[in-house]
Amino acid sequence: VPFVDLGVGNCQLRCFMEQVEIMLDNVEHVGDLAIVTDSEPGWVSYCVAAFMPELTERFERIPVVHCGGAFSSSGRDIHDSCREQGNDAAADTLRLARKVEAVTNIVGKLYGCRSWKNIACVTPDLEFVQALQNAVFLRENPLSSRTGFEKRVRAKCIQSVTEPMPYVLAVQLAVLGEYMGAFLCVDEDLVLLLRLEDKGVRRCHEAQWRGEDGAAEVEPFLRSPQDALSRATRIEIDRICAIAHSLKTPETIGSVVVA
Repeated sequence: VPFVDLGVGNCQLRCFMEQVEIMLDNVEHVGDLAIVTDSEPGWVSYCVAAFMPELTERFERIPVVHCGGAFSSSGRDIHDSCREQGNDAAADTLRLARKVEAVTNIVGKLYGCRSWKNIACVTPDLEFVQALQNAVFLRENPLSSRTGFEKRVRAKCIQSVTEPMPYVLAVQLAVLGEYMGAFLCVDEDLVLLLRLEDKGVRRCHEAQWRGEDGAAEVEPFLRSPQDALSRATRIEIDRICAIAHSLKTPETIGSVVVA
């Protein structure tokens, strides 16, 4: 697949790719990483080869599940039939069940025979958030020899914005790279809406049209990503970081991150 030359847009892609690489470094330091996507098989490798060719080898080492190809032929027929008959609720239930199964399978492979412990999901799709929560709820962990109760699984759901702009995505990745360790070591379930303040989004929009000069507009947010966050998101992240910093022995070993 040839690299996609987007002219002045390449500076945006370079910025985005740099943040992807930083986030991969940080995530791999604290846990295992997998990708679950709604797309058809081959889509992730195609996009990486087209837009981030330098990271092709790294992505080849990351397990990928394509939910778009997870339906059996009969399952897809039932799903399509529900849509055609206007039964969207049944079709949505089937699609969610497919995502729960995909998340369960990939997390199970990463943990192997170990008990599930700490799982984070980074996604703009609310259904994937629900899929992780359902997978954790349905999971039966072994009993703890210390307490006699079932070992606890912690689910950390981080819902990103859906706007597909390289600079907006890069700023969100900078936030994840900065705080993922804190998210994982906090001993509680989380649902975090990763929202940028209007000023941050507006600056990313303006930078998009300024070509090479636009990168300088976004650089302060990449160095200090908390400045781009909405007030509500910043308050919640400050709370999480305060808890993480208070831990004498923060524990992230055994974590799994699903993107």
